[in-house]
Amino acid sequence: MHSRRGAAEPTPHEATMAIRTQASAAEALAHKDLGTLEPEELAALDRLAGALAFGIPPRRGSRREADPTGRHTDLRRTLRLSLRTGGQPITLARSLDDDAHAELRLLVGHRSHLVKDQTAVIARLRELLAGIHPGLERVVDPTNPSGLLLLTRYVTPAEIRTAGAARITAWMHRRGVKNPTARHLATAAHTAAAAQRVALPGEDRTADLIKQMAVE
Repeated sequence: MHSRRGAAEPTPHEATMAIRTQASAAEALAHKDLGTLEPEELAALDRLAGALAFGIPPRRGSRREADPTGRHTDLRRTLRLSLRTGGQPITLARSLDDDAHAELRLLVGHRSHLVKDQTAVIARLRELLAGIHPGLERVVDPTNPSGLLLLTRYVTPAEIRTAGAARITAWMHRRGVKNPTARHLATAAHTAAAAQRVALPGEDRTADLIKQMAVE
């Protein structure tokens, strides 16, 4: 009497035959239209896809947050580890920055924050200026040193008309602006001021705030 045994491991011959059977089934499915497959063929296709699937790690986006510990991805080490394991799975190797790299990363991050803050301030300055003197907002560029200098002293239509283009030109020239640039900007500002004769509510207080932002 033979004793009952559990499921035995397949022999090499059985494993080879199973692989050939699976390959034959795959070849048969490869030449068929998916829309004409029977339910059992669809199930076989699903099993085949599951057998061929391999664990690919999720793809990282091109943008990522900096590691709080200062580590960064080491591409060379990552490629070496990938070659040792045949490419799957890929483990991202990381390295710590030395003092020079850490300092550079800190400075770049700080500059990025400053640029964002400056952009926000300029946007707010433009908004305030457009609210009380839209003509001047159209002819003055706050990102330009000459335009920013003008806004530290002359903002409202009344004070620009009172000063006149010649006096504004001389004032800017004494502060380092080349005469052609100063004359062009002063003339444009005076033309804008001459076109606006109505004083708006809160004009003086808003102008003081614009001057303060331009100085800073």
